[in-house]
Amino acid sequence: MSLELHLRAIIREEVTAALAAIESAVKSAKSKKAAAAPESAPQAATPAPAATAPAAQPAQSPAVPTPPLTAVNKATQTLASVDRDAAVKILTAFGATVTKDGKTVVNTSLLKAEQYQAVIDAMEEKKAAIDAAATQVSLV
Repeated sequence: MSLELHLRAIIREEVTAALAAIESAVKSAKSKKAAAAPESAPQAATPAPAATAPAAQPAQSPAVPTPPLTAVNKATQTLASVDRDAAVKILTAFGATVTKDGKTVVNTSLLKAEQYQAVIDAMEEKKAAIDAAATQVSLV
């Protein structure tokens, strides 16, 4: 089994386990909500007037911490040490380029904070693909 297939199998198992955990948490939350529903039923019988109802707040997911720019730089340097062109292509795809004096400059500081994790993932994925290809070549 190649390294890439092995990694995919591991990831698939981890995702399946995480999905099962989420489904279990949802079921337990539903059962808790169903158990609490009879207690709150008398209060729900009288709807609040529309004029005094608070505005609906959009559901916010828990904040996922944004990795620091230094983590993006480290992932970029790791990939660039193996394949500089691949690192430049990834940064260009995320819009981390600017033209100065007729030359295109690639700089991670041009990325938005929301893009950091996606860039890191893309860099690591490309590095893993290069490593897997190198492993297969060395096995031949």
